[in-house]
Amino acid sequence: MKRYDYIVVGGGAAGFSNIVKLNELSDGKATILLVSKGPLGGTCVNTGCVPSKTLIEVARHIHNINRFRDRGLEIDGYQYSFVETLRKIREVVEELRVGKYENILKEFDNVEYIFGEARFIDRNTLEINHGDKFEVVGDKILISTGSRPAIPPIDGLDKIEYLTTDNLWSLDKKPDSIAIIGSGAVGLEISQSLTRLGIEVYLIEVLDRPIPNTEPEISEMIKDRLEEEGVKTYFKTRVEKIWKQNDRVILS
Repeated sequence: MKRYDYIVVGGGAAGFSNIVKLNELSDGKATILLVSKGPLGGTCVNTGCVPSKTLIEVARHIHNINRFRDRGLEIDGYQYSFVETLRKIREVVEELRVGKYENILKEFDNVEYIFGEARFIDRNTLEINHGDKFEVVGDKILISTGSRPAIPPIDGLDKIEYLTTDNLWSLDKKPDSIAIIGSGAVGLEISQSLTRLGIEVYLIEVLDRPIPNTEPEISEMIKDRLEEEGVKTYFKTRVEKIWKQNDRVILS
């Protein structure tokens, strides 16, 4: 059974930054194992900050072009492709993941990387599932597995192909409309961006206002701005059932 000074479970920003610091503090002498079942970089690079902020920037430019048409702005030959935007987002994600994570990891001779899933056997022993299963021992084990989107318990949701921020970026065609359940920061930025890109957006929130943990005046301003831009908002609304009818998804 192989033994390491440190085992890091999770290859996102937290786990990776700890590997860099452990390597630095040990002057490259500590033996380190990184186990990750997801792509290096975690949420921020792959499905969070990088793709969402790239989408927001594209949507902002499209919005400004359309907003200033009545003020004399005309751009000849102006075209936009939603599919091409997502393709470019995936390209940016790949470039950053390789450049900021994968290539840096290769520079550390004392770090071993395994793409797989870890499970505790005891305080210092992990079972690694990497196609085949084997056990490793770590003097210190750091858990940095992050989180995943919370899926609401809606009747019928498990019967349809729903989207989260994990798979939104893999769409291969532009939807005519989309229902977004939840008006936290992520729901709001995606709602506004997709509306600006010409998709009909229905924003549904069980509470009475967006971002309910902020000041009511701010919530009201956000709500007004979204509605001005065309987002159809439904507050104090709970989705109880979802089903598919022909090629449409129905919510009630």
